This record gives sequence, C-alpha cells and structure tokens, in this order.
Amino acid sequence: MGNALPLSADMPLGTAMHNIEITRGRGVQLARAAGAVAKLIAKEGKSATLRLPSGEVRLVSQNCLATVGQVGNVGVNQKSLGRAGSKCWLGKRPIVRGVVMNPMDHPHGGGEGKTWSRASSILATMVGHTIVIHNGKEHIPIDITNPMVGRKLGEFVPTRHFTSYENARKDTKSRR
Repeated sequence: MGNALPLSADMPLGTAMHNIEITRGRGVQLARAAGAVAKLIAKEGKSATLRLPSGEVRLVSQNCLATVGQVGNVGVNQKSLGRAGSKCWLGKRPIVRGVVMNPMDHPHGGGEGKTWSRASSILATMVGHTIVIHNGKEHIPIDITNPMVGRKLGEFVPTRHFTSYENARKDTKSRR
C-alpha cells in the first residue's frame, strides 16, 4: 500500500518507516503493528541504523525494503469496546483481583470478604473532595468536611444493619 523502498535509496535521516525487512527477500518483520513507526538514525557502509518502536536500536542491511510512513489505525487501543461481550469475542478474559479469590487460587486469596473503603479513615487531605461510598445497596456520594477528619468513611453512609462507631466505643467503655 505504501511506498516501499530499499534503505539504500535517498531517504534522509530521521525518516519514519514501517514494514521493515531484516533479510532481503524474507518478508517484513519489524514495525508491523497498528500505529508502529521506526526511524532511520544513520547509514554506515552497507548497513543502516534504525530505532524501533520498542526503543531498540538495530542494524539492518541497506538492501532491505521498508515502507515510508506510519502504520494506520493508531488509536486502536484507545477505542472502548463498550461491553463485556465485545471483549469476549476478541478472546479477552475478565480480570479478577487476587484478594477475592480462594487461597488455593492466589496468594492474596481467602479470609472474610471485605471492601476497604468503608473502614478507611478520613484524612485532612481529603477535605473538599467528594467520595462515593457503598452502603450495601447503592453508591452514596459524600462531601468531605473538616469535622469528618479522623473518623471512618462508613460512619456517614449507614447500611441496613448499621452500628455507628461511636456507639461501639461507648459499649466497650461501659463493659469495663
């Protein structure tokens, strides 16, 4: 599709190229992926120096062919597939956190299942931010203010079986 030339042609240094042969006549092997581009750095004798998309600097014979320009479809990785089924068609499996697995499946697995956010303490650096906390049924947005500093996030979003941390502290003091 592009302008395929041998590297010995009048290509100025810094030329962007793709579909580069390593050995003449063997077929293209370098810079073939979507958006890939290699740069011609130098020409010395019968070899040319290329900087590949990985950052590797490689010597290639000047007899080898290369296509001038960049491979199309640059933004293919930025495209949102939209739903799980679309990823499934491409063979992309779901990503599961180790902490929600069983102990035999992952080193982080096992234990009582907990999420961390309700038990997190509110820091002074959080003041002015809005944080979304789950109450077991829905996510509730909370605006963090100065009086909340030092308390737990879960205190401000009651669950169905809610026990405030203040009441729990009073109960332990009265038992002593």
